[in-house]
Amino acid sequence: MTTAIKQIGHHTWLLGPLAICFSSILVVAHATMHPFAIAGVVLFFAGVIAAYTLDHWMDHPDQRSRFLGVTTGLAIFIGLGAALWLPGWKIAVALALGVISLAYRRCKQWPLVKTFLVAGAWTTASMAFPVDWNTREIAPAALIIALFATFAANALLCDLKDGVADTRTGVRSAMVLWGEPAATALAAALAMTGVLAALAAHRLGLAGAGLMLCALTIFPRWISRPILGPALADSALVLPAVFILMSRA
Repeated sequence: MTTAIKQIGHHTWLLGPLAICFSSILVVAHATMHPFAIAGVVLFFAGVIAAYTLDHWMDHPDQRSRFLGVTTGLAIFIGLGAALWLPGWKIAVALALGVISLAYRRCKQWPLVKTFLVAGAWTTASMAFPVDWNTREIAPAALIIALFATFAANALLCDLKDGVADTRTGVRSAMVLWGEPAATALAAALAMTGVLAALAAHRLGLAGAGLMLCALTIFPRWISRPILGPALADSALVLPAVFILMSRA
């Protein structure tokens, strides 16, 4: 049974990021009431696929395959094609995120830097790419804070499963340096910050995501499991899309 679950997990690790990408697009479009930017949506999905398949390739040498290589290359090709249809400032943001992704692996050695880097990248991409912005428009601060705090809490919880591996390889993660209670407490604090900011932004679905993440910190044994933990943490970030889709039904 354990072997079967691991095999399933080997082929489903990308579903969470893609679901979060879809949810983030709906949240930003619904919150700002702006039309979708199709090229930006394509770039967002392509960037997520490229970043996560490449990271999976680097972290799991035993699972490398032609499929991963082709998927990464195709995602990069599609993303570059979509970028040709974007305004200059969005291209600049995409290039900046690409440079940041190259530094991602080095940042794993610094506690919380990776967490906030991931949260910042997700927040920036979510706000910049999916919708058409007015050049003089200021993005709502409460929405940005809600997204960032929620993404950061999610990233922290997803890292709990890597505690043993990080200790063995010398990665100075929050879990390794401060222990499980402190890491989960910080995740809960970030999640509640996201809840308060989401309520200020009138985003009930996003507030629900923060509450679910906060509730998950009570069950560290669940969150620390290799497949179940990330699945639970990622499902919390899909809640906003469920709220939006249900409200339109």
